[in-house]
Amino acid sequence: MDTEPYKITIAESNHDVAKIMGNMIQDVFRNQLLVGDLHSPMNEVSAIYKISGVNGEILSGFTIYKGNDVPVLIFPARQISYWSSIKDYVDMNLKFDKIMVIYPVGLSNDEENLRHDPPPILGWESYLWIEQNLDVAMRLESKDIEVPDINDLPTIRAATIEDTDLIELFLPESETWFNPLQLKSELSVICESDDDILGFAGTHFETPYTVQLGNVYVKEGVRNQGIGRALTVAVTLGIIKTKRVPTLFVNEKNTVARGLYKKIGFKEYDRFVFYLGVKK
Repeated sequence: MDTEPYKITIAESNHDVAKIMGNMIQDVFRNQLLVGDLHSPMNEVSAIYKISGVNGEILSGFTIYKGNDVPVLIFPARQISYWSSIKDYVDMNLKFDKIMVIYPVGLSNDEENLRHDPPPILGWESYLWIEQNLDVAMRLESKDIEVPDINDLPTIRAATIEDTDLIELFLPESETWFNPLQLKSELSVICESDDDILGFAGTHFETPYTVQLGNVYVKEGVRNQGIGRALTVAVTLGIIKTKRVPTLFVNEKNTVARGLYKKIGFKEYDRFVFYLGVKK
């Protein structure tokens, strides 16, 4: 149980959001999903809640991302004292039939970074919890990136909002988290031949410090030809130009993709588990 009474309400102003964001800076990489929801453009499809103390001061916050079929709850990492209040608030006020929770659990081979906190779903009895997948979080450690030769590849160009319908048809929903708002970063790229999309890479969200690559996908039949690497490098270089750190998530079992990202210059720093909760 919480040791102090906390009040949870909608964050209604930029000042509220700035206060919440300030509480995440010390653990910015572990909280980048939450900060991404606080920041444009994902704040357009996220409900932002502030957690206040007895004197009204903003102590922390959490978000509900609504750009997916299932709402996604992002807890403030390691701020355990607020979790019980957040769960009670969701149960009493939001009453979702289904909800997804994403939370960092540390690297399996790094004892110093392993999370010793209990998972936020522990004791949340109103939902049946199913682990969906485990993603490795990576961030770019080296800016000395080898740019691949794309002369022998099909055309690679910038993706625009006008490409939304084509991208939605191309990307499989089961493997990607695409939202047209992501194209606002102006960092997404397409590989195409005769108006046929062969590959796509873009961003999932942005923060003042990081930009997460996402939705990297190459059409079956043209894989292992350098398209995925070229698209990933293009987006990575675009992020570097904004003076922010490129990050990404990749399924822990996808050893081929993990190897590719390491060759580009990414290093694993955390793991995030995805839980799906179904109302009992």
